[in-house]
Amino acid sequence: MPLLGTRAATSILGLRTDRYHVEFFGISGGAGGGGGTQTGPGGAGGGTFDGKRAILPGLIFDIVIGGGGTNAGSNAFGSLGTNGSATTGFGLTAAPPSDVLGPTGAYFTSGNGYGPSPSGGGIGYDNRHAGGAGGAADTNVLGPGVSWGESTYGGGGPSGASSKVAGYTGAIAGVDGAGTGAFDGGPALDGAVNRGGGGGGSRSGYFGGSYQSSSNGGSGVFIVRYRGSPRATGGTITEVNGWTYHTFETSGTFTS
Repeated sequence: MPLLGTRAATSILGLRTDRYHVEFFGISGGAGGGGGTQTGPGGAGGGTFDGKRAILPGLIFDIVIGGGGTNAGSNAFGSLGTNGSATTGFGLTAAPPSDVLGPTGAYFTSGNGYGPSPSGGGIGYDNRHAGGAGGAADTNVLGPGVSWGESTYGGGGPSGASSKVAGYTGAIAGVDGAGTGAFDGGPALDGAVNRGGGGGGSRSGYFGGSYQSSSNGGSGVFIVRYRGSPRATGGTITEVNGWTYHTFETSGTFTS
């Protein structure tokens, strides 16, 4: 009969005793930034999931990491970037929000980029409007991301700088993995890799100055963590503050 406390002791009255608890988090790719007559809208941050579960050693889980959405260039008459793609892990899916891109822009206006989770993209009109949190954009508010573990993810991308409104010509930097909006001196910058942030909006040269492209959304990520030393394989393994982290920046497998 196996001794309790050894690896051979796998059951007590039929219950496994070698299971352990993990926490996990996933985010899809962020949406790409759009274009508009005055400025383009930023793309929304990716959709997320998180949870906890007890698992047994030796199980294999497929992990798929979603890519970021593509940008809409610098179309001056209202255009949108594309959604990011989904991230999956542990049988769950982090899909981009269904209204992540918002309506297309009409002449002399720009479309919105917004989504319910985790954060909105910037409304395109002038660069006083960046991403609001989970809905239509709020003036002077950047779409916040989601905090998990040691970082934050999925910020909403800012709109581009206005080509019409005086005094609003500089680039807007995104937060929590979002990109940077375009301005007269250069194109928007992509959302950060493996942070699920939205791309920045374009700058239209319709009212003067240069046309500058919007940018792509950042790719997603999947992270597993548990207390103690490493006991599983898969992803990039780090140890922080008593936790072991398995970070999947590309698709792969987690073996418990």
